[in-house]
Amino acid sequence: MVQGDANLNALQKLRITFQPDLPIAFEHLESLGTEKLKPLEVSDELKELFPHTASSVPLKLTKGSHQKRRTQRVGVLFSGGQAPGGHSVIAGLFDALQKLRSESVLIGFNGGPSGLIDGEAIILDKDTIEPYRHQGGFDLLGSGRTKIETEEQVKKSIETVERLNLSGLVIIGGDDSNTNAGYLAEQFAAKGIDCVVTGVPKTIDGDLKNQYI
Repeated sequence: MVQGDANLNALQKLRITFQPDLPIAFEHLESLGTEKLKPLEVSDELKELFPHTASSVPLKLTKGSHQKRRTQRVGVLFSGGQAPGGHSVIAGLFDALQKLRSESVLIGFNGGPSGLIDGEAIILDKDTIEPYRHQGGFDLLGSGRTKIETEEQVKKSIETVERLNLSGLVIIGGDDSNTNAGYLAEQFAAKGIDCVVTGVPKTIDGDLKNQYI
């Protein structure tokens, strides 16, 4: 685990200075727009399992008109096995939130999905994130393989989201992790919870390949 600049080796210090190339749409976040794409073809089985979200239309990020963004409180967690780039997702999310509104807050959940269920959360500020920027592993928050599938788990997750007043929740992981994200998105929509759920594909197994990934 990286615990401070004094404990970083030369390679870790070099990684921190790395500047990834950004897609054009991300270069000007204050004017980020979206373009609706062709609706996905979804099986009847999925429509039955996800009646509130199966009809969602994919969005393409574009350069749009200037918008004033509201202050955000976003939760984030790692899920499943470790994979390269996890800490970069958190660092990029923090940078974006601060660029849009400096009052925005990023909150991390320890131990994966169970941290969300149990409300085990910490504030992720610049000093906390910086030693982990572009470092391997999921060490900053740890991870877990808890599957969110019961009413009690959903109830506790919603209680955490409402207690922390989250406007967004980001789940970083592989296929099971993104299943958790999809299930929570469906449950939040069904229960009228105003929190956007985003699954970020981060896996070494290549099990999330599709026309967008």
